[in-house]
Amino acid sequence: MRTLLPYAYPSTLAVAVADMRGWLKQPATTDDAYLATLILAASQAAEKLLNGSIITRSLTMAFDAENIVGDVLNLWLGPVTAVGSIKTYDFANIEATLSSASYFVDLQGGRIALNAGFVWTSQAVRKRNALIVSYSAGYADAAHVPEAIKTALMQ
Repeated sequence: MRTLLPYAYPSTLAVAVADMRGWLKQPATTDDAYLATLILAASQAAEKLLNGSIITRSLTMAFDAENIVGDVLNLWLGPVTAVGSIKTYDFANIEATLSSASYFVDLQGGRIALNAGFVWTSQAVRKRNALIVSYSAGYADAAHVPEAIKTALMQ
């Protein structure tokens, strides 16, 4: 099984409240907190449809032992912007961190591939959450979110 561990939604909104107010043709007296709630709800719904992150956040994905096969790990909720660490855990729950020299991060494809001659782990690993990837995904800020996504969030 592959599991995306719980994460917090970023505090930065994908659409500025002022832009939303302008889109809706609302006066400056409109409740900004309410508009921010609408933007957040729309962003969360859009992320489910896109299977991606809109604003950059830190994510952690766990792979069970049976999912550590081949030389590629696919990450969820792209676009992936960086991989912080890849850790494995043996039967005694002892952690080992893979050297970044052992893998290549394909940011466009949202995946991690082993470099030639390397393996995910040379030790026996526990069955559940045997390999943990910490990574970042999403657009840097609202200015980098594609206009099509912003427009969809405001509709």
